[in-house]
Amino acid sequence: MTRLACITVALAVGSASGQTREPPPIYLPPVVPPGLKLLTQPAVQTDVGLTAKQKAEVTAFRDLQGVSPETWALAFVTPDMAREVVARLAEEFLTKGLTKEQRLRLDQIVFQLREKEFGAHAAFAMAARDLGLRGDQLEDVQNLRGQRVEEIVKHVTSGERYEKVKDRVAATNGETFEKMAEMLTRTQRERLKELKGKPFAGTVEFAESTTVPKGHRFPPELFGVYDLELRYVAELEVRGELKLSDTQARQLLAALAEWEKGFTDDPRVLDWAHKLHSLTEKVLTERLTPSQRARLDEIMMQRRAKFSPEAMCGHPAAVAALKLSPVQVKQLQDSMSTAEVLTKSQLDAKDRLLGKPFELPKDVKDPFLPRPQKVERDEPENAIARNFLALSHRLKLSEDQIKKLRELAEDEPRMKDLIRKELSLSETPPVAGASRGMTVDQAVMDKYQAAVEEQCWSVLDAQQQSLARKIFGRGR
Repeated sequence: MTRLACITVALAVGSASGQTREPPPIYLPPVVPPGLKLLTQPAVQTDVGLTAKQKAEVTAFRDLQGVSPETWALAFVTPDMAREVVARLAEEFLTKGLTKEQRLRLDQIVFQLREKEFGAHAAFAMAARDLGLRGDQLEDVQNLRGQRVEEIVKHVTSGERYEKVKDRVAATNGETFEKMAEMLTRTQRERLKELKGKPFAGTVEFAESTTVPKGHRFPPELFGVYDLELRYVAELEVRGELKLSDTQARQLLAALAEWEKGFTDDPRVLDWAHKLHSLTEKVLTERLTPSQRARLDEIMMQRRAKFSPEAMCGHPAAVAALKLSPVQVKQLQDSMSTAEVLTKSQLDAKDRLLGKPFELPKDVKDPFLPRPQKVERDEPENAIARNFLALSHRLKLSEDQIKKLRELAEDEPRMKDLIRKELSLSETPPVAGASRGMTVDQAVMDKYQAAVEEQCWSVLDAQQQSLARKIFGRGR
């Protein structure tokens, strides 16, 4: 936090600190409104048109968010007082520190990013108050949300493969939004159009639950060369995003096997980088179409952007697109910032290289990208289908049976992630009735797990089922 910001907050709370209150047992950092958080992003600052003074104020608020209780104590400020004051100052900045036009544009960007992250149907529900929905319309919205949940339950318990279920869930989301939009009056439709505004073309990096540790740098030896492209392109999620054919997938998997022979997982041993760069470039050029290659480049630049803008600009596709000179690449390697190295036109073009956001596969063995710690769950991922696969020899499963169980095991964690993503929003209503203590995502997860277990049993014949029941301790 800047010294000026500390003094400002200390003075602001000074008049309210006549009575000393005990600090809360659990420290909660100040809550930052979503609009103010977005204003820390360069692309949003440019689109909204922040002045240098406004940018400095946004930076001060960002610093305030991370202040520790010990720092507040030095100014004789308890953490709960600090939270109150920071929240008030943030609200004042958003209402008085921005022009009317800037605030409107910021609200439009917030709406568009909610649509992108949660879906148009969810953004619509979040904007119910701004749209001025009547009581009967709000009831209709609630009913449509309930119908959407029922449709998702049908899809995830249908026994179809993940990709098909994912497409059907996306179609359900689209239909839900269309039905919501149909109920609007002409005035409300105009209001919805105003809430969206013109498309926001910039890129915003949403924070993950675990960020790259401070001081953890992307290896400078990998600036200007490819590194793990073949590992990522072999993943099902990436292959689906690129729409690879079966022939392309087989060729890339064979190339990956050859590539792995020369790769060393130890991040301290990087002499393989330049040797394998040429192999990767050759494979990608020969096996991918230009549009597939361009999308993979976007995905891999998004990966490097998790470290820093400098690491992202060190990707070969960024080097080529921005026309960076060898001197500029070397400067980025030497820890100089993009603001110091890139020209104005290069800085303006940088964020447009990332394309639409893509969630990186979680199971790639990536020694350079720190992974979030897995949350311990009551049920281990993949438990159901893999339990049956573990008995394949004892049950004397056929190749077809093993194939079906592998498909179920492969889809299980992705289907669970889909359920969490679609149904775990905080405004999702709890389940009524016997399961009233559960949220919607938990209830649907239980239905899915019951369905996938039944699908596993259906793969077995009667004799195999009988033996499996004995092994699992379920009687005959």
